[in-house]
Amino acid sequence: MKTNINIVIILNNLIYKEYYVQKITILFALLPTSLCAEGKIEKLVIAGPFASVSHPMIHMIETGALKDVAKNIEFRLWKNPDELRALTIKGAVDFIAIPTNVAANLYNKGIEISLLNVSIWGILGMITRDKNLKSLKDFKGKTIVMPFRADMPDIVFEQI
Repeated sequence: MKTNINIVIILNNLIYKEYYVQKITILFALLPTSLCAEGKIEKLVIAGPFASVSHPMIHMIETGALKDVAKNIEFRLWKNPDELRALTIKGAVDFIAIPTNVAANLYNKGIEISLLNVSIWGILGMITRDKNLKSLKDFKGKTIVMPFRADMPDIVFEQI
């Protein structure tokens, strides 16, 4: 029997990676030991995007930091906001890195989801090959390609 934990992890900065590995490992360790007789759950599924936000979670898996929490640990890569919503709604993951607006929308729609952490260390940025474009003002009138239209980071970009 799978227990849905559905805790959201929103991490952003690798500078603090070791701090988060320790913090999240402690939180994983605090999971109810009644999940299985040995005090370990059978399988722990963690999900995140192909982005720096997933690095601390992958690091914990690769270094065995969660070996006392679960017998098997799996990382699932979500490729777009629709996929992350589906993973969360289906209860297919135990922990997921997710934009705060998506987490709030799911919660407001009655999805059982709990927030573990929010980090806002400025991972949003703009990249250009034109060395003359140095500030946001310099991009006025230029074509800008944006991933995940009508989702993060497009929502933030529309406000600025």
